[in-house]
Amino acid sequence: MKKLKSYYQEILFFLGFIVLSLLLTYPLIFRMGSSFYGYQGDPLGVIYGLWRMKYTWQHSLPYYFNALVASPFGIDYSGSIRIPFLQFFAKWLTILTNEIIAYNLIILLSFPLAGITMYYLVHRFTKNKVASFFSGIIFAFSPYHFAHAWAHLGLANIQWMPLYVLLLFRLDENRTYWNAVLCAVAFTLNAFFDPHYGYFMVVLTGAFLFFKLFCWWKHRQWSAAGFQSLFKGIKVGLVGVVVALAIILPFQYRTFKIAFFESKTQAIDAQGYVRPFKDLFTSGAKIGGYLLPAVEHPVFGKLTRKLVDSWFYSARWGENALYLGYVPMALAIVTIIGWRRRRRRAVNQPSAGSHQSPDFIVGFFVFLALVALAFSHAPWIEIGGFRILFPSYFMYKILPAMRAYQRFGILVMLSVSVLAGIGLSDILKKTGKMKWRLGLSGLVIVLVLFEFWNWPPYRVTDVSRTPPVYKWLAEQPGDFTIAEYPLSSDISFKYYYYLFWQRIHRKPLINGAMPGTYAEKVRKEIVNIADPRTAGILRWLGAKYVIFHPDKYLREYEATAVIGEIPDVSKVAGLRFVREFGDVKVYKVVAQAVKPGIR
Repeated sequence: MKKLKSYYQEILFFLGFIVLSLLLTYPLIFRMGSSFYGYQGDPLGVIYGLWRMKYTWQHSLPYYFNALVASPFGIDYSGSIRIPFLQFFAKWLTILTNEIIAYNLIILLSFPLAGITMYYLVHRFTKNKVASFFSGIIFAFSPYHFAHAWAHLGLANIQWMPLYVLLLFRLDENRTYWNAVLCAVAFTLNAFFDPHYGYFMVVLTGAFLFFKLFCWWKHRQWSAAGFQSLFKGIKVGLVGVVVALAIILPFQYRTFKIAFFESKTQAIDAQGYVRPFKDLFTSGAKIGGYLLPAVEHPVFGKLTRKLVDSWFYSARWGENALYLGYVPMALAIVTIIGWRRRRRRAVNQPSAGSHQSPDFIVGFFVFLALVALAFSHAPWIEIGGFRILFPSYFMYKILPAMRAYQRFGILVMLSVSVLAGIGLSDILKKTGKMKWRLGLSGLVIVLVLFEFWNWPPYRVTDVSRTPPVYKWLAEQPGDFTIAEYPLSSDISFKYYYYLFWQRIHRKPLINGAMPGTYAEKVRKEIVNIADPRTAGILRWLGAKYVIFHPDKYLREYEATAVIGEIPDVSKVAGLRFVREFGDVKVYKVVAQAVKPGIR
């Protein structure tokens, strides 16, 4: 009966995570098929990718070659970094529903799942359901999670990190091959939902092993039993590594080969294998990100906004949404103080190197937070002419594909979530009456939710209305190609808009050529729509219509000699005006085909 009651309590807590997820992403649940969660930008490109998964499946086409962009050449994505678990899950979810619903479901599910996995991790250490629920709230509804849920589908899936840490501690407690396999699977879940998280779990594992060996050395566990335990740990750990590699390599062999063994070309670099070193400075965390409420906070965000792009707070405020919350930090400090006091008093407890030791548990998460803080920093800081180097400086030489080291902040948040849960559990044990325990628990939960609050305004983008020009294109018979101007070299971010609405009209685009390819050389020949040769080359490429967006020239840095200057297309001889849809104009390509003068 007691066990059944415990299950009912857990179900209530899990329902709490679901209700909070629906509330804090409101009104998404009522607009699952007509809006998406987040801002315009990267989500438009991701949703397009989900649609293309379904499109290629329906038409028996290869997914890693896209003939719908950079027409008539297409783009070969076979060398792209793959995220198989997310792609597999997203593909079939999209096939069963549609790309908008699939995107929203994946984002929405990440919130309760993150809460539940953190719940189980903290419950392992505290055996306190309320404290575990509190830790789940901190982790699941952290500003970091929301910031990436608004922009990055893969990075929003933080739920597998607590699961991996839980299984890592379980493996340390019971060193069996089965536990090693489970740990390996949890590791690959992180890596295959986002490559950053695979990298982070490698660093986390390294920190765990280093701290474990340090405790083993410090407490002189040099007995025969100690060495036997160590060798057994190494043996089952190697099994876990082999299993993880066996899962990862079939999918990522080409990725590893390109990343570590092949010379880099412009086309390869464009797929994300090499990032500019300077990006590490703009993508490094600053201390204000951890200490100040997120810019989106409806009350305190105005104060934070004043410090954006300063020595204290990064210019990339979305990436720097690393706020830990003063209530979680205060409870984490309570845990650390109690830990230090216990150590000074030499309280009888299991060996500090044991997985069961409060000394080891608290010490590890403090150590992990410090390691993650160091990794999240920019490559260096200069003090008095002396340069202090941080891990990102060295890691860039090994992994130049990684640039956003701010994202290590999620490991800091993971550590603080665990430490805060332990701190609350310790306080609740010392609180006598049930009503006081419930009152205190409710108070800290409400305070944390307020610290992490991020609306109004709501973070939902309505895409239910198709722009008239794309409706008109969809109605035009035949299979023909279009060119959207400005014809930027970068179809990402600002110009994902072009891809997003290709879902509706389904006409091949000349846009989207990759650097280093022949298609990109041709694009450079026709980037200026007012050039007399442009219309002829467009005809040679097979373009029937040009979709001209005058407003986008105000932000375009490449397509005109003067930034913000809007070309007068009406004077281009090879283009004939067809229709106007608000500010957007449609021209038919009527010039004679002209082959571009390049090789």
